[in-house]
Amino acid sequence: MYIIKTKSGKLPFYFPLTTSYSRNMPYTPHHSHDCIEIGIILKGCATHECGSDVRELHPGDVIVIQPLQTHAFPDTRNLNMFNILFHPFELNMPLQDMEKLVGFNDLIPQNRKQPMRPFLLFHLEQKEFQHSVRIINLMRAEKNEIGRSGYRSAMLGLFMNLLCHLIRSYSAGLNIPQNRPQKESIEMAVKYLNKHYLENFDLKNLLKISAMSRSSFMTHFRNITGYSPKQYMIRKRIAYAVSRMTEKKLTLTEIAIECGFHDSSHFYKSFLHITGENPRTYRLRITTGSDVESFWTKRNIINSFVHEELE
Repeated sequence: MYIIKTKSGKLPFYFPLTTSYSRNMPYTPHHSHDCIEIGIILKGCATHECGSDVRELHPGDVIVIQPLQTHAFPDTRNLNMFNILFHPFELNMPLQDMEKLVGFNDLIPQNRKQPMRPFLLFHLEQKEFQHSVRIINLMRAEKNEIGRSGYRSAMLGLFMNLLCHLIRSYSAGLNIPQNRPQKESIEMAVKYLNKHYLENFDLKNLLKISAMSRSSFMTHFRNITGYSPKQYMIRKRIAYAVSRMTEKKLTLTEIAIECGFHDSSHFYKSFLHITGENPRTYRLRITTGSDVESFWTKRNIINSFVHEELE
């Protein structure tokens, strides 16, 4: 595996943006880049590997590779590909209102400390693909002007045009309306959690569903439901655990695992915090018939907004 640098000796001084066009691109072994790479498949097809993710690429497909993320093209067939490599924090790109686009944060990190994002793949429909190709042709022509006054401004302008178009295309594929009322956005996120609360918590996916920024989503979610998204998910898990307590064949550890708690200690602490008693005591009480009232209803752990509107 090797690292590809973006700095080019052809430039009069460092400019953290470069492009390349590969015609009949050959097999390419595992490698990484010191920057973000956006690759657009123009012709032919290929097999692409990024970690355990193996995909078949075709014309119109767009891949986004984060810095130092290892990937390879073990098999290519008449592949023509256009690549853009750039450092977002050294580029001094005037974002204007681009940050407001749904999906912007999936392609461009917000800061240097942000964890590495997973490999991203999306597809351009015919009209979007043709528009992208027109911009690509202009970028390829402009690259012949390296060293000439105005090169950086022209190339940066074309790059921003293409980037905006790609983010719009990617966002459209998410099927998320950008003008949705806040309560409706939170409601959709809660409905998702109601179906997937036993799975690993994924805040990034909730932000996509709600089409809101992280800070706005967290604020409105708490205001509407009374809890943070993770607290809400844990309460749903405890509710499910309560419903499983009557299954005498299941141990408390098995119930904890089934409810998404990989740590029994975390399950015990969460159960005690939410219900006021530990799971062993609660199970003994309900199995001996000393409390026939629904514990979940009595405690009202999930508020009425969630129960009445979102279940």
